[in-house]
Amino acid sequence: AIASAKPKEILMVRGGIERYLRTHPDGGYWTGANYLFDRRFEQRPETAIEKTPLGACGVCEAACEHYRGKFVCGSCKVPALVCRPCREAGDRDDLVKRVRCRLCREGHAGARRVAVPDVVDAPKKPPPKPPRRASRVVFLGNLPFTVE
Repeated sequence: AIASAKPKEILMVRGGIERYLRTHPDGGYWTGANYLFDRRFEQRPETAIEKTPLGACGVCEAACEHYRGKFVCGSCKVPALVCRPCREAGDRDDLVKRVRCRLCREGHAGARRVAVPDVVDAPKKPPPKPPRRASRVVFLGNLPFTVE
């Protein structure tokens, strides 16, 4: 993976990444590929020159960018990249046990490692006040008006 691939800032793109890439065929500020959940698998700028993979295999850490085979991280269960040589070599069950995403390899706390906080009972609300009886005095401007 490329060391410079860490983002400097994260921005929301109005209309989504797909619209941004249609608006900027050269990619604009976009680097890499957009993962898609259909048969296209990925979307790149139309005139992208550089196709250096930004990701790494979840097993051997070789440069890789294709989500194929529906592999997930063994710790946090997020989709993980697995390179073709690792996919084609050996038993899939053994491979599934060894796959780790970048964050889990670096020791970041995943969803399964975070301790569940103790829940503290919220203070009880005081009982509602009884309804007030209707007032016999109504003020119209600054003048009191008495109803009998």
